[in-house]
Amino acid sequence: VRDEWLSLGNRVNDANPLAARAPLRTRRAWLLGRKTGHAALLLSFAVGAQSFEAAVPAGAEMDAELVFYPGAAPIRALVKHRFGASFGPSPFGFGSIEVNLAAYGEAIAANPWLPQHPMRLDAVSPTRWRNAWHVCDTTGDALPVSPRFVEIWKLVALSGGLPLALFGEWDGETLYPISVWADGRTVVL
Repeated sequence: VRDEWLSLGNRVNDANPLAARAPLRTRRAWLLGRKTGHAALLLSFAVGAQSFEAAVPAGAEMDAELVFYPGAAPIRALVKHRFGASFGPSPFGFGSIEVNLAAYGEAIAANPWLPQHPMRLDAVSPTRWRNAWHVCDTTGDALPVSPRFVEIWKLVALSGGLPLALFGEWDGETLYPISVWADGRTVVL
């Protein structure tokens, strides 16, 4: 699939306590196609001190052709060919919590073992409710923020009490924020 792909953000997991001598790390890089609206997950692995290949920074766009792994709900992909790169001025393809949960419902119906799903939220604000953090949209819908997310005060500061566009991973119970668009720039959390 050739498209102009917006890099939504990257998340690296170092958790592999069973392999202390050569820990396996994973990086999930999320992309969104400008024309197709299709989300893509570029999954990379590194062992020990091995580094990951260069990632497209959050907020950047690249003209590329991706090949998707087969599946009921194909989302994991590889970059077949890059044609160029440029920086995108603003996010696109973001929507309400309701729209994102409907997309998640379709994805989980196609693949019940989906570990996480991309959430592209427009106009959400971090809010403290019942001793837990949530992101709320302008309709009053809310999603709980993952307790593993440690940059909550950075998110609150970037918001300044105003709604902002946010990208994160939804695991069916909580949202893990990865990046936001604030003051015309992309900020990785």
